[in-house]
Amino acid sequence: MQYVLFVWAAAFMLSFFEKKSSTKTGGMASTFAFVGVRNAVGVGLALAVSLVLGEGFNFTPTLILSAFIFGILVVVDIVNLMYLAKSGVMALVMVCGYAGSIVVPSVVGMLFWNAPVRPIQWLFVAVLLVASYILCDTSKGMYNFNIKTVGMLVIRFVVNGLGSVATGIYAKSGEGNENLFLCASYFFSALVALMVAVILSASKKRANGEIKNDFKIDKKYMLLGMGSMVATYLINLFTTIAQGVLDPVIFFPLSAVGSITTAALVGAIFFKERFTVKSVIGIVLACVSVAMINIL
Repeated sequence: MQYVLFVWAAAFMLSFFEKKSSTKTGGMASTFAFVGVRNAVGVGLALAVSLVLGEGFNFTPTLILSAFIFGILVVVDIVNLMYLAKSGVMALVMVCGYAGSIVVPSVVGMLFWNAPVRPIQWLFVAVLLVASYILCDTSKGMYNFNIKTVGMLVIRFVVNGLGSVATGIYAKSGEGNENLFLCASYFFSALVALMVAVILSASKKRANGEIKNDFKIDKKYMLLGMGSMVATYLINLFTTIAQGVLDPVIFFPLSAVGSITTAALVGAIFFKERFTVKSVIGIVLACVSVAMINIL
């Protein structure tokens, strides 16, 4: 049970760092630089763990392809999240991510992996989508919520779903080196993000023809990114360990509910995101639906 608490604590850290980072977002080049530095830290963490555990570095074609796809999706998701977190409650951001990671793989599983979803699970998927709508409706009255925000939420939904599909493809390969998969994913995402940052910075020109340097490395901004990556890696690490000692039917619902709840608490405690009756109903419905989808 202690691993569930560790995941909750890491999720609390992650929500804080991501929301705090969003308040310091600058130009697109600096945002991509943030993602690059953040995920470079992830490469170091994953490599260190691989060396300590003596796992070796067997980069198979399946691992490389899956990690590359996942890494690109990570870049898109984090950049999108940096701007999305400014517009709505953190609980809504988390719920959209969870909804995508459940719905998209379920559809793909039915179509390609012969993995049917029971009607009762689809019922709670519908409840989850209703919860998302309630949280969206709540955010309209309190935050800078517009059609652009809806678009970013849709991107988060789709990208998280496709990310789960990419990890599922690797899991089904039977190679079983999740840490090496994360290491390769972080490497590709860091490489792509830094390349995009340099290209964007070089392409920004002033009216007089001088190059505008949008590639600013703010130390506090980058430290927030590093903190975010450490929290992300701790969640992955504790989740991997927990799956070896806890029944998934127990662990995953508790993990998901805790992540949504801690995101709501971070928003309320540190960023003055207000709770209303509707927002609380939305959060409760989201927690219940995510838990039931995993249990049933």
